[in-house]
Amino acid sequence: MILVYWQKIRSTLAGLGSQPEARRFTLNVIVAFIPAVVLGLLLGKAIRRTCSHRWWSPPPSSSAGS
Repeated sequence: MILVYWQKIRSTLAGLGSQPEARRFTLNVIVAFIPAVVLGLLLGKAIRRTCSHRWWSPPPSSSAGS
């Protein structure tokens, strides 16, 4: 994802001090990231427990072109 959005990331970092749009975008990214952090902290042990079972396997990934 970083490769896809590299231009946006670079311009945002360059404009943090002077561009209100860059600050607003950065704040929105941080606010959107907070629920993932909270859920990860609350459910981390349950996720690790579930994923460590021998019967569990990740779903197959789709391959482009098939």
